Amino acid sequence: AGKDVYCEKPLTHWAQFELAKKIEEAAERNGRVVQVGTQYMADENYPALRQMIAEGIIGKPVHVQCAFTRRGDWGERMEIPDANAVPGPGLLWDRFLGDAPKVDFSVSRFFQWRLFWDYAGGPATDLLVHTFTPVFAILGLGYPERVFGGGGTFQYNREVPDQCNIIADYPDGPSVTMMNTLSNHVPTDTMIRGTDGVIIWKSLGERDGKGIRVVPFAKGKKELFLPWNGMGDTRKLWANLLDCVKSRQQPACSIELAVRVQAPLSMGIISHRENKCVLFDTKSKSIVLS
Repeated sequence: AGKDVYCEKPLTHWAQFELAKKIEEAAERNGRVVQVGTQYMADENYPALRQMIAEGIIGKPVHVQCAFTRRGDWGERMEIPDANAVPGPGLLWDRFLGDAPKVDFSVSRFFQWRLFWDYAGGPATDLLVHTFTPVFAILGLGYPERVFGGGGTFQYNREVPDQCNIIADYPDGPSVTMMNTLSNHVPTDTMIRGTDGVIIWKSLGERDGKGIRVVPFAKGKKELFLPWNGMGDTRKLWANLLDCVKSRQQPACSIELAVRVQAPLSMGIISHRENKCVLFDTKSKSIVLS
């Protein structure tokens, strides 16, 4: 239709990485602006941080950790308002399923779809995508070399895990660790560790009074502190998209960025489900099992 697009994250279902690539190709072919609504990409500090890293303020980035912790089954925000609901004119079950596996109607699947692999990727694509995307953008990462995914369903009655850990190794670094639990809200700082310093998001996700610390190790270099500047504000992402519709520049969370972020998240989920290391074929830009 020739329209510019705002798409909620993630760009596609975790098992549809090939479709994500096709969407990127279509957007590029038609010259469309696509903003993917990853909330933490609204912070306006990231271009400055990327420039600092390029100038070597923390040396070579070699290790990254990012986390998103919560306490509570994340089906609790998806209540079942009508336990007696049935498919009909006001509930189009086949349309809801789309290209997902055809299964009989279930009230839980319809109202609490985040709990099922057929429709959601659990903490990886619900939560970790928020904390990992800014790090990815600042470092200008490409595709990972290999990814390991672990965790499990240790507390709640659901298909997708309530504990999720992903390790993604990038060619020539960094090694990225993504951590999540839905059983304990105590936070873990997000960090980019370099050979000569560190960048720290204090309890990323808790905005009040928080910000970003840049800590160089070299003598004479002072620590910097950047207060939040829009972090988590979806309105800024919409405003950024509208600006880019006029300028034809790429938005804060472009489709190119979203596809490259989705690769390690999808790979981590596949690794967890298949109990195998997952590799990325750079020639075909495809996910392959080891």
